[in-house]
Amino acid sequence: MTARAWIIGYDITSPKRLARVHRFLSRRAFALQYSLFLAVVTRAELDELLRGVARLIHSRRDDVRAWPLPENAKFQSIGPGLPEGILAALPGTPGDLVAATRQRIRS
Repeated sequence: MTARAWIIGYDITSPKRLARVHRFLSRRAFALQYSLFLAVVTRAELDELLRGVARLIHSRRDDVRAWPLPENAKFQSIGPGLPEGILAALPGTPGDLVAATRQRIRS
């Protein structure tokens, strides 16, 4: 399976669950903003990650979503944006982001 870039976002109603979900995702993906993460993973790895999040949330009160990014996505930002060099490491190109994201999921 080929790795793909996903944006994962959440809206968690409880501060305690919010902190748990943020810690969980921070160990497995790159924080873009407080509630948005970038993960470069296979579909199986994404499913595993989302199952882990599902164990931490209240399914009727909280919302977690994952959106795939197109392989040729162009990023624009105002402000600091992503760390330098991270765009070159998105799917379809060799780079540390894919390996680092997979490392975080397995730990």
